[in-house]
Amino acid sequence: MQYKIINEINREGGSIIMIMGEKILAKVEYKESLHDVIIKDISIHPSIAGRGLSDELLCLVTIKARRENKLILPSCHLTRRLLKRNLCYKMGYKNFFYSRS
Repeated sequence: MQYKIINEINREGGSIIMIMGEKILAKVEYKESLHDVIIKDISIHPSIAGRGLSDELLCLVTIKARRENKLILPSCHLTRRLLKRNLCYKMGYKNFFYSRS
């Protein structure tokens, strides 16, 4: 599957969108402050659910937060569950999740 990643940034945060052609496949919206990145919403097109796209987008957000030494804060139970199983979280991001190392 050929897709493109778009990172839209505004003053409060942004969104990372995965598109194929004109169709939005997946999207993660986040809000940023001086010390935190709050993941507000994750949406996946039903036709491609279960293929790990949410993990891929969450990994991009965690890498961004890690580079800026910011905490990742999930805004809901689903986001928290997805972050805990995310590959970036398992590969050492634990120290940046909820508390600074």
